[in-house]
Amino acid sequence: MSTAPVSGGACATNGTTTSFVSNHGHTNPVISASNVSSGTQITVGVGSGSAGHSHTVTITAANFTTLQGNQGISITTNADGTGHTHSIIVNCA
Repeated sequence: MSTAPVSGGACATNGTTTSFVSNHGHTNPVISASNVSSGTQITVGVGSGSAGHSHTVTITAANFTTLQGNQGISITTNADGTGHTHSIIVNCA
């Protein structure tokens, strides 16, 4: 598990890898190469997995600019009525 963003990879070609800093059963969100290439802000779902609830996470156009430069980012899920958030590390594959 990665606990900090790193440089390297090729996000616009290979997409990304995502990992939670602290997780209690959620599935990782998918941020594809086409998402990175587009650079348009999106909100994606974070699956409930065994956590019993889900979240969303917003990836901004500024986040995508960073990913297009093959530099990882740290993002935070939305609470989505759960009373808590999660940090997610996104690195280039």
